[in-house]
Amino acid sequence: MKKIFQSYINQFEWRDAKFPVVQNVNAQGETDKEVIKSNMVKQLYSPVQFINSTEWLIDQGVDHFIEIGPGKVLSGLIKKINRDVKLTSIQTLEDVKGWNEND
Repeated sequence: MKKIFQSYINQFEWRDAKFPVVQNVNAQGETDKEVIKSNMVKQLYSPVQFINSTEWLIDQGVDHFIEIGPGKVLSGLIKKINRDVKLTSIQTLEDVKGWNEND
């Protein structure tokens, strides 16, 4: 699986990120394209560091998290990590329209 996925992602043209990409494999931001690609492969078989990733984002000044998709599982987890951050859950197209009008 690792080699198949590595071959797959190598088909694309990669560039360094313009803003840090937080990957659950190391719970920190990264802009180097080679590190991002390597970490994508590692995420296939490494534990998810959701708490550390969320704490890193908060330490960087993130104070608003937006969960996109059905349910509010991630929002619930983030509330347990830090109750001071703002959470927005977008589950439908109507939620997007409402959020756009209110924020």
